[in-house]
Amino acid sequence: MNIYYGTGDIKAQPCEHTAGLVSTGICRCENNDKMTIRKNGRIDWSLFYCEQGCIDFNGVSIKKGELWIYPPNVMQRYTVYAKDRSVYRYLHFNGSHVEKLLSELCIPTEQPIDHIKESLTETFQKLSTDAEANTALSRLRAEYHILYLLSKLSKPSEEEKTFGILTRVIDSMEHNFSAPYNAKDYADMLYISVSRFNHFFKESVGVSPHKYYMNIRIKNAQELLEQTDIPINVIAKTCGYEDALYFAQAFKKHVGTTPSEYRRIKNNN
Repeated sequence: MNIYYGTGDIKAQPCEHTAGLVSTGICRCENNDKMTIRKNGRIDWSLFYCEQGCIDFNGVSIKKGELWIYPPNVMQRYTVYAKDRSVYRYLHFNGSHVEKLLSELCIPTEQPIDHIKESLTETFQKLSTDAEANTALSRLRAEYHILYLLSKLSKPSEEEKTFGILTRVIDSMEHNFSAPYNAKDYADMLYISVSRFNHFFKESVGVSPHKYYMNIRIKNAQELLEQTDIPINVIAKTCGYEDALYFAQAFKKHVGTTPSEYRRIKNNN
């Protein structure tokens, strides 16, 4: 077995950018087993991507398509075996906000990252090209590719995913407020029941989804009354009310005045 102790590592001081490329490359294990031992780790971050075979990180194995990240100054010990015909890409990088970035993106360290569904080989190839060029522009491109790579490793929590969909629900409400309110359509966007949707929306936003929807209608009606001379019955239909009388009642309940009184007060001001 060939053992490497890190004596030939490229070292670089932390950069002031979010992420800076230190070194990158590809390793193939075809003839002899290979082990790397860095007792004190590296002063930068180390990322490994298994393209073929597997890599053993001190008893924990990652397979094709999986990754592993070591933080700075942490002992590294990993092995690849010739029988597995293993191929892996490595990336060493540093930066002023890497630790915070990994935390915010929920990217784990010192454990397998196994949820990636696409090949990352092309990104590593671009990083290799940037490393060879070593110009101001290539270093800027390398930072972009590192950040792109990290974005692919992010695994949002179920709560974050749901809030992301909730944002789309609210956006849909904002753009379709003239249509009849349909709670099931919005619940379906989150793949939950109507009762669960109503509870989750109110818990997250502070008001029920129906009230939020009605508030959007009234808000738009207020803007039209203030900024245009459009007849009130037309404004009512524009905001989803076929009955102008019902619109006037809903408007007064929400604002405290009728639509005509509201328009007159705003015009006088």
